[in-house]
Amino acid sequence: MNTDRTCSVSGCSKGPGTYLQRGMCGTHYSRWRKYGTTELPSRPTTCVADGCTRSDLYARSMCGRHYRRWKRGTLDNEQHGNWRGGRRTNERGYVLLLVPSDHPFYDSMASKSGHIREHRLIMAEKLGRPLLPHENVHHINGVKHDNHPKNLELWSTAQPAGQRVEDKLAWCREFLALYEGKDLS
Repeated sequence: MNTDRTCSVSGCSKGPGTYLQRGMCGTHYSRWRKYGTTELPSRPTTCVADGCTRSDLYARSMCGRHYRRWKRGTLDNEQHGNWRGGRRTNERGYVLLLVPSDHPFYDSMASKSGHIREHRLIMAEKLGRPLLPHENVHHINGVKHDNHPKNLELWSTAQPAGQRVEDKLAWCREFLALYEGKDLS
């Protein structure tokens, strides 16, 4: 044991009497063995999940949302053993897709876990806009996991709130402007 010299790394504050290995104090020696250098690797300042720019890091250089998804195995991370490609079926038989936070319909359609029901996403992409609250997507053949576009049709539960004829006519004009001339099946 050599205790009469100081650490050979410039700027190290460990003075004489420090146990040295290969001319370095224990801290710098363990860094050298782990990283191949005596400097700590730089840590990311934003979440490492694809497309996430959040800077409030929680663990493993991820924000809390993506860390929880990583733990569950629902984050797009091939290194995690539970990763299933972001596609799963819920308890009611609907296919759910994990969409990235930069997806155009993420804010309006995704659940808290970042999933969108596949049949709703397919119809929204066909329309070129997110679905409205009164719009539903119906599976023609009744099979909930058959999300082929020809098996899906758009349904609406909207109806005018007022009973006056002027109100109903105004509602009808809005309804026609929204749907007329569009391929909805």
